[in-house]
Amino acid sequence: MYFHIGDVNASQHSALQGMIFAPNNYSSRLLRRLVQINIINGEYKVAEKYLRILETTLFHKKWAKRLLEVLYDESRIAQISWVKEKRPLVPSSEDLRRPNEHIKALNLLLEENPKNQKALHYKLCYHLLSKDVEEFAYTFFEYRDILLRGRIPRVYQEALVVYYINNPDLEIWSEIPVEPATISRFADYNKQFERYEGEGLKLKAKFEETYWFYYHYADAEED
Repeated sequence: MYFHIGDVNASQHSALQGMIFAPNNYSSRLLRRLVQINIINGEYKVAEKYLRILETTLFHKKWAKRLLEVLYDESRIAQISWVKEKRPLVPSSEDLRRPNEHIKALNLLLEENPKNQKALHYKLCYHLLSKDVEEFAYTFFEYRDILLRGRIPRVYQEALVVYYINNPDLEIWSEIPVEPATISRFADYNKQFERYEGEGLKLKAKFEETYWFYYHYADAEED
């Protein structure tokens, strides 16, 4: 996950930790990840060390040899798809944090690059899974201009409806990009919720895949 959102240093920590607990303290999959991380960071000597190991394996030797051929040619390295994608996302500064301080890590990535949509969506979904609709909404409105460049996911729309219901005095309804179909479905959900007096089993068949059902009935585990 850390590699996916561009936090390559945290990804390296996780990969090395994974190597420690792997059988015989070795994993070719994690070695490949360490190669990628060190190439992205420009640590070519370290990357070469891992590539020399992978060069002797059955399933990774071709991949290792292809990278070794271009390893010190910056112009060719810079054209590799995952290098082009990840280098702009790497923070220029670091901050001390514990491994489970996910929000702190995501905030750092977004401060460095507000257009890092992968980090943004991970942060939004983290708040949704935690049922922290307030923080979700604050984050959504902070990055609203970026998010509105694409279609707003249905689960985001459903969470924004919850936020509005919890804050009816705020004059924000016109700023919430919720489709009429979502409003209509929420009205149906609310009607059924009252009709069955909150009995979840009666709502499950029709609304199980909505955020409203998750918000009311799922048990969000603490980190």
